[in-house]
Amino acid sequence: QQKLHEFIEGQRKRTGKVQMLVLKSRQVGISTYFAGRAYWRTTFSKGQRAFVLTQEDDTTNALFGMVKRFHDHVPDLVRPLTGASNAKELVFSRLDSGYLVSTAGNKATGRGHTLQIFHGSEVSRWPIAEEHVAGVMRAIPDAAGTEVYLESTANGINNLFHTKWQAARRGIGDFEGIFIPWFWHEEYE
Repeated sequence: QQKLHEFIEGQRKRTGKVQMLVLKSRQVGISTYFAGRAYWRTTFSKGQRAFVLTQEDDTTNALFGMVKRFHDHVPDLVRPLTGASNAKELVFSRLDSGYLVSTAGNKATGRGHTLQIFHGSEVSRWPIAEEHVAGVMRAIPDAAGTEVYLESTANGINNLFHTKWQAARRGIGDFEGIFIPWFWHEEYE
């Protein structure tokens, strides 16, 4: 998480925004990092909308459960007033900020929002990834302060994540890539 954070902050300082591809090993805390970062941004800034899109309902529920735990256990002094709270959304009414999760599958997912933060989880496993990423990218202004994270474990070739990863490796496009291998983690050695 620390290396990822340094990489992200480096891009943010250079470009004013973050567009990151993360090729990762499993269970190393990447989604936890993104959930925490998005929660922090939406609860300590006005007008921030975070959207998380995952590959399956169980993952969507797990990631949103993590954010709910953050919210439930943050000290009262800094916990923002919650205007709406349901199985897929937290709205911080006084901040005009919020956190929304969904599952890939519906072509309209992510459309109709204006977002500042997007986390796409296991993008290589989305059934219609091109449509989802295109829709979400239209919802994110090309402006300073926006953050887009597309992460996945490897899943072969001929999928959107692989194509974007190969482009990033060649320096094509706005996305930068970081590979987080299993051997960076002592518990995997």
